[in-house]
Amino acid sequence: SGTYAGFSNWRLPTIKELESIVDVNKSSAPTIDGTKFTNTISGYYWSSTTYALSTTTAWGVSFGSGYVSGYLKANAYYVRCVRF
Repeated sequence: SGTYAGFSNWRLPTIKELESIVDVNKSSAPTIDGTKFTNTISGYYWSSTTYALSTTTAWGVSFGSGYVSGYLKANAYYVRCVRF
C-alpha cells in the first residue's frame, strides 16, 4: 500500500460504479463525460467485481465502446481508482 495525491484509501470501483460513468449518449469514443473525466483513454478498464462463473475473470468496461463484459484477469487493462 502507498499514497497517491496525499491519500491511501484508493480502491477499484465495483462494476456498478464503473458502469455508472459510461455516457451512453456519446456517439464517439471515449464514452465518458470528457469534462468530468479528462484524458480518459478509449480502452478497457477493470472493476473490482469478479465474474461469478469464473474466478479468473473480472468485469470491466470499455470506454471505447461503452460495453460492459467479463475479461480474463491476466489481461493488462487500465484502472480508474476511487476513494471512500
